[in-house]
Amino acid sequence: MSSVVLRCCSINKRKFMRLKLFTPSIRFVSTIGDHMKSMHPDIEIPKAHMVEFVMKDFGNWHDKIAIECAVTQKKYTFEELRKNSINLGKALRKVFQLKKDDVVGLLLFNNPDYPICAFATILSGLTVTMINSTYTADVLPMFVVLSLSETKDDDVIPNGAINYDDLLHMKTDLPDVVAVDDEQVICLPYSSGTTGLPKGVMLTNRNLVANLAQHDIPAIQYAVKASNNHQEVLALVLPMYHIYGFTVSTLSLLKVGCKLITIPKFKRNTYLEVLARHKPTILHIVPPLVTFITTHPGVKTEYFQRLKITLCAAAPLGAPDEDKFRAVVAKPTKIIQAYGMTETSPMAFITPHALEGKCSGTFGHPVSNTLIKVVDPDDPTLRHLGPHQPGEILIKGPQVMKGYYKNSTETESAFVNGWYRTGDVAKYDENEMFFITDRIKELIKVKGFQVAPFELEAIIKNFPGVLESAVIGIPHEYLGESPRAYVVQKPGEKVNTEELIQFVRSKVAKHKNLVGGVVIVDRIPKNPSGKILRRQLRSLY
Repeated sequence: MSSVVLRCCSINKRKFMRLKLFTPSIRFVSTIGDHMKSMHPDIEIPKAHMVEFVMKDFGNWHDKIAIECAVTQKKYTFEELRKNSINLGKALRKVFQLKKDDVVGLLLFNNPDYPICAFATILSGLTVTMINSTYTADVLPMFVVLSLSETKDDDVIPNGAINYDDLLHMKTDLPDVVAVDDEQVICLPYSSGTTGLPKGVMLTNRNLVANLAQHDIPAIQYAVKASNNHQEVLALVLPMYHIYGFTVSTLSLLKVGCKLITIPKFKRNTYLEVLARHKPTILHIVPPLVTFITTHPGVKTEYFQRLKITLCAAAPLGAPDEDKFRAVVAKPTKIIQAYGMTETSPMAFITPHALEGKCSGTFGHPVSNTLIKVVDPDDPTLRHLGPHQPGEILIKGPQVMKGYYKNSTETESAFVNGWYRTGDVAKYDENEMFFITDRIKELIKVKGFQVAPFELEAIIKNFPGVLESAVIGIPHEYLGESPRAYVVQKPGEKVNTEELIQFVRSKVAKHKNLVGGVVIVDRIPKNPSGKILRRQLRSLY
């Protein structure tokens, strides 16, 4: 029999908590003057504590399984999830004397205790920061850490360790919930750092409540609330420390009574076993998972017999990949794309049901209460551009962060006249559906022309033998920069690089040709959410 121990330590004279567990028609009238307004009606943002907002209906399905580990089969019902969260929160205050403004860092792989630890922290009036579970000791001193680890009977329990189960069942006379105001920072995730050093993103109680409420309108809501004879099922493979896995996969789906099957780390066989055993009704995925599902020989159509909807986000998914995915599933199913950032809690855009399947490759339209500008980043007037004109996306809305933690310089540069600058380039069509082009800092400048890597990558993926690709700009004596492609081959196949260069040349303008060449590699570096880490490819070059 194993036990779980909890240890409190101090780093740089601050309290750190380290948690580590081993084991139907739509009227398009939204463009108004110099900006665009969501076509969805504005909603009233509830005045509520975020965790209580999520748990509001738990009593309606108290005995259903809320969350289960795919590996250990450890599980909690909704009532156990609620009670354990409250009890742990009170224990954190009593045992560790944690108070408002203390930060609790969660360093865990996906597992059933993750939401308990997060809810407990927020219920206690504290701030939770979700730490990338792959971080090393060199990175951790920037966090305050509380450590949670499993031990076997013959292990030596460290001095000062406290049994986790004891904390869950500790009796205290403290109140269940510490009140928070709307503008209190309750969540401090760190941005991916794909264009710079990671920054703490200050998300308030209102930010998260607003984004959960924005999920919940009929035009975009895709999860049906649990009932006596129904419960949605999600295979939760996206990291819970990432804002997509935390807000969209965990908070919003627990709120409607969905059963979450947590997968600690992505392993091919484990993921296939979850699909085969649990037959999920909902998939939350990223483009690399789409590639896996559409190319792995072990994926069977029968795994998707209950699948109703697939949400893909974190990186753009091209129309050809949508088509390949539908072919594998081999039944009517909705593929919804969405767009967001850690700084927007995260959801800012999603495809409405009425247009699903009619605008392939789009990440949708702004959610309720959200204002958008598409601007030339070099235009000081920030004039809103018309359809089919690529520009940087600027956002205003109740889900936009308060700022970056202890980083006023980055906060100031992130906003212009009250608009949040995403750094992402997109365009929209006549239906006001948006399509990603690329990131401003990743655009390739060829003789003054801008080349979007994603456009070339989408073309390259259709060449025989290509599994996936990434394009960067490399220095060129006459052109300034030239596009260079890195390609991963499908197992057992060979890619003729010269033929690939000619293939691309036949489909694009001259300045978009792969003058920088094609390099065959074993893998494309990506972050956990599937975004290509182009800076690593530049370092390789």
